[in-house]
Amino acid sequence: MPPSEISPKQRFRQQARARRAAIDRRAERSAAIAARLMAIPLWAAAQVVSIYVSFRDEVETQLLIEAARASGKQVAIPLCLPDKTLAMISLLPGDELVPGSFGILEPARAAGTNERRVTASQALDIIVIPGLAFDRSCQRMGYGMGHYDRYLPLLRGDCVKVGLAYDAQMVDQLPTEPHDSPMDVVVTESELIRSSLFDGLAGDSPGNAIG
Repeated sequence: MPPSEISPKQRFRQQARARRAAIDRRAERSAAIAARLMAIPLWAAAQVVSIYVSFRDEVETQLLIEAARASGKQVAIPLCLPDKTLAMISLLPGDELVPGSFGILEPARAAGTNERRVTASQALDIIVIPGLAFDRSCQRMGYGMGHYDRYLPLLRGDCVKVGLAYDAQMVDQLPTEPHDSPMDVVVTESELIRSSLFDGLAGDSPGNAIG
């Protein structure tokens, strides 16, 4: 498609990629984001969580995954399947992560078998999701592949959808389409924002930062 025919959403996605790639001190910022998320009571209460394995310049999740496993939570990480759907694969002690689709780390298949331990979508209490950009209404701009757009409708109604973002990824309003699924909560290094449709964090104001 010639540059003149690029849609507003595609153009915005290109700009968001460049903006995220320019962010510095990612490890420090990611640690602050993880600490802010883990301070939420809903996180402490969750038993089964899905956390993406960070790739390239996404908010880093290694510390979050390690902390979740150390606290006794069942952790599942997303796996891209050939049919362009997602499966959430449970992590067990000693699991080895190897490069998979797009070079993203995923659990190696068990020796001598093609079986992986799939966590049912209905079992998840919290799902942690990356993105190129988020807005103040907790809308998310992904990578254009639709993996999460297809997966999120399969979740329980009370599963909390959490987007992780650097402050620089936040915008006032994103271009959206009917199939886009908003987050319940977006966590950055300096604030926690919840959707006006989400009432799971008592005592704060919809769309506002918390502490």
